[in-house]
Amino acid sequence: VHCTTIDNLIINGLPSPTVLKLDVEGYELQVFSGAEQLLQHSPPRVVVFEDKYDAITKLPQTLAILEVLLKHGYNISHIQRPNGEIHEVENFIAINERPES
Repeated sequence: VHCTTIDNLIINGLPSPTVLKLDVEGYELQVFSGAEQLLQHSPPRVVVFEDKYDAITKLPQTLAILEVLLKHGYNISHIQRPNGEIHEVENFIAINERPES
């Protein structure tokens, strides 16, 4: 399987996305690493991703994910399941409130 980065796709003419939905089984940091220019210059309004759930903070457990998203102006929230159950891995939504650069 050929893989590339989001930044490379954009350099080659793909329009910057306004929404990112990640389902990469633990490789979120690698995806964010390959989207550094996107996050810095034209951040998507919304990023949806999975991570281990921290029951105390109700946020993702992976601090590096939090750092990347907070650095780029995102507010992060847990997406609650309709039945209220909490699993080890949960979905989160990050919303960027900053105006585009």
